[in-house]
Amino acid sequence: MAQVDQHEEAIDSTGLKALKERVERLRKLHLKAIGSFNALEQILEFRAPNLLGKELAQKHAQAVGVYKGFFNTAQNALNTELHISMAKLFDSHKNALHIEKLVAYAEQNQKTLTRDQRADLDSEESFAAELAKVYEGLSRDDLLKIKAELTSAKDKIDRLKDVRDMQVAHEDIRRPELEYLTFQEFSDLIDLSEEILNLVSRKIYGDVAWFGPYKEDVVEDTKSLLRLVAKSEGITEEHLERG
Repeated sequence: MAQVDQHEEAIDSTGLKALKERVERLRKLHLKAIGSFNALEQILEFRAPNLLGKELAQKHAQAVGVYKGFFNTAQNALNTELHISMAKLFDSHKNALHIEKLVAYAEQNQKTLTRDQRADLDSEESFAAELAKVYEGLSRDDLLKIKAELTSAKDKIDRLKDVRDMQVAHEDIRRPELEYLTFQEFSDLIDLSEEILNLVSRKIYGDVAWFGPYKEDVVEDTKSLLRLVAKSEGITEEHLERG
């Protein structure tokens, strides 16, 4: 008799198929976040005095300004894509597919945590209640780690949602004061998304996705475009050296 993988044993084919489909849907959002983040970062760094020095940054800004009809539109579109895709990954709407719901998804072959485990997860919090039923591939330590990391990122996630809801998705009539995420904070959330998605897929059905090559393509392609823009305005390769 053929052996059955222990993870396949714990989840029937319908549940496993649904889980994989949810992981892949979230990974598509993750790819959008990676692409928009890295392209936007390269465009902004191309004109950053703190990275290039005032003179070269000004030359680059003038070169980009020649094509402002494109670059202004592209920069705004990348910023919108970044906020929308990142917010979707960490959304908490009851009808949304998001990272917390993926972790909590256990319509088939679910197990109930013990009383002590629930206490450790702080069962009075709504997220702990969501984690009360999970696939057997995720251990108690996995759940505690995910909960701790999402709790630690709560301020960033809340601010991201505020910007998405009050400015990116629609123009709030009140014009509230918003605290925007830094590039480092966006990078932290992208790393967290990738970590959790890969943890779930690896523990449940032995799959890990590597996004490094895609990021490298986006960075190098954006740099190549900016080099062409600079060259068209007489900025040489020597000027483009960043050290």
